[in-house]
Amino acid sequence: LFWLLRLRLQQHQESERRFSTLVDNLPGAAYCCENDRNWTMRYISRAAVALTGYEPMALIGNAQVAYAELIHPEDRQSVWDQIQQALGAERSFQIEYRLRRRDGTLVWIWEQGRAVPDKACKGRLVLEGLMLDVTERKQAEAAARETLERLESLGDNLPGGAIYRIHLASNGLCRFTYVSK
Repeated sequence: LFWLLRLRLQQHQESERRFSTLVDNLPGAAYCCENDRNWTMRYISRAAVALTGYEPMALIGNAQVAYAELIHPEDRQSVWDQIQQALGAERSFQIEYRLRRRDGTLVWIWEQGRAVPDKACKGRLVLEGLMLDVTERKQAEAAARETLERLESLGDNLPGGAIYRIHLASNGLCRFTYVSK
């Protein structure tokens, strides 16, 4: 009996090690949280530090801060609504929102998750998923939009009273096309 218990313990420890290695190699934070307005964390990986500025234990059980408090106030209701809509349709969700890190910087988060029944709580749903920092992508998109707007404005204001439209080609070059007034 003792050797069987020892074998089970070794298997459990090996399973935990594999899980930790897998989660630590993800490009973002893996999590499990309650489906409540605080998004009360039950588990969040070490990547939470880079993402939020908080240690995982500060977020788990809302020990120091609730995850929902980090979500930009203008995005909180939308995050709630989108996730609840996905849960109602029994599908996974993908959302983007702004998050205020502990140091005050604002980052963009892309999150994908789904609801799973929590067997310990008689089938109550918890959310499991992954959060990634997509701030650089959002900044690049904003810069591209700004550049396009400037080019279009330039095309509308060329001398000679003509109106031109800018067409961006896939190779990054642009072409002006005359549009009559």
